[in-house]
Amino acid sequence: MSMSTMSDTFPSLRAPVAADSALVREVAELVVSPLNLETAAADIQPDEMLYGDDLAAFCVGCSVLANLLNLPLLILVFTAAYLARLYLLARSDSAGPLEAFRAYRQASASTAPRPS
Repeated sequence: MSMSTMSDTFPSLRAPVAADSALVREVAELVVSPLNLETAAADIQPDEMLYGDDLAAFCVGCSVLANLLNLPLLILVFTAAYLARLYLLARSDSAGPLEAFRAYRQASASTAPRPS
């Protein structure tokens, strides 16, 4: 069983477009003007890639970099927040996780009704 591609499903996507058609010129102008490209709209060839392989390699590189740095940066943020709290808060104001758990148990034990 073969996988069908978009051009197999829609044969009109495979059909070459005439380079002098008004639609190609209009699309080229719509691509060039908002992106402030140095390339003129008339220089864009409809059958060629606009940026080439360099942009694809750049996007893959950015994606890999973002995925590899995600967890270390998350750890760095939490470590920096913890160190900032240690440095900025007075020693009596800061409590660790065990003190917070003990305080929660004491508060819930004193307010909860006792079963008879």
